[in-house]
Amino acid sequence: MHTHPSSAQSDFLYKLYLMLREAPLSMHGRYRTFETAAVDMRPWHVEAISLEALRHLVSERKAKGLRRGHRMARKERGEQLFAEGAPVMSRDEMLHFFFENDRVTLVTGAENGKDGIAHWSAQIPVPEGLLKGGSYSPRVNRADLAWAEDELRRYEAGQPAAAA
Repeated sequence: MHTHPSSAQSDFLYKLYLMLREAPLSMHGRYRTFETAAVDMRPWHVEAISLEALRHLVSERKAKGLRRGHRMARKERGEQLFAEGAPVMSRDEMLHFFFENDRVTLVTGAENGKDGIAHWSAQIPVPEGLLKGGSYSPRVNRADLAWAEDELRRYEAGQPAAAA
């Protein structure tokens, strides 16, 4: 299970959220500052990989060229938290909103380079503990590659994904 920030971290993030709502920064500056703190406490978790990204990973044997795609655009999430007129959320509402919309799918650069997610290729669940590390493009190790090869064989054979 993906870890949640501790109570102390959650309190800090909420205080930071409230301070940034009033900070003399652009909406972008507010959001990026908040996201940097949140990602340091709870790094992005790849919960799925697109079929095209899986094929790339198997053929290239590295994640270079792949991106962490957010289901909700980071800019949109930031606007809902920090734009002028956005309602103030309670601590629990804000944390739930932010982290629920912080889940990522590993996609190709071409898939990530367009608005929205409807054009992403089929998405395959990624087991907890795989494809972690790195920032925008995760590092891969032997276990990641072995899983990717097995999952691509499974997919191409029309078999269901292994349990995530």
